[in-house]
Amino acid sequence: MKKLKGILLIGVLMIGTLLLAACGGTTSTPEEVASKYLENITKKDFNDENVKKETLDLIHSSVSNKEDAIEASKNISEMFDSVKKEFESYGAGEKFEEFKKATIDGIKIEKKKETVENDIAEVEYLITVPTIDQLEFKKKIENLVAEKLKNTKLEDLDKNELMNEAVDLIISEIKKGEKLESEDITIELKKDGKNWAITSTY
Repeated sequence: MKKLKGILLIGVLMIGTLLLAACGGTTSTPEEVASKYLENITKKDFNDENVKKETLDLIHSSVSNKEDAIEASKNISEMFDSVKKEFESYGAGEKFEEFKKATIDGIKIEKKKETVENDIAEVEYLITVPTIDQLEFKKKIENLVAEKLKNTKLEDLDKNELMNEAVDLIISEIKKGEKLESEDITIELKKDGKNWAITSTY
């Protein structure tokens, strides 16, 4: 899978990894992924129009369930854990859930097209992720520190308070959704006998 350029938040949560999570991640084998998305219908005839629609709808529903996808992805779970620890180390741990919710809520997933030919099926999505303008964010942080230094010496700055305010700025920017990064994601399925498995996400 392609990775979007840049870093999403404070150098810890990468956009590309977030997109992987939105698609359920790639940490499982194709057989495990197939079991998750195609449970109860993998033994049916995929060429039957009703089964085809049911299968593709199930995939889209699963991909769109961002909370479940993130929880199911080892990669994104570990990444969110890293962000949480980073927040906690600066005394901003209580902000993590708000940050996580704002990030997940801002993801938009749109099904663009689906094709089925012989023993291969593909479903293409457009994934849009909210991010921050790093240069603009840097300026805001510099302004925040400068404002604090008007009345406080550098060595007396409360770093925990500063981090909490910085996290508030991040969450605010994410919620605004003014800067977005988008990428096409394709899920491929391949037929093996009577069963279908998701073989790749790219």
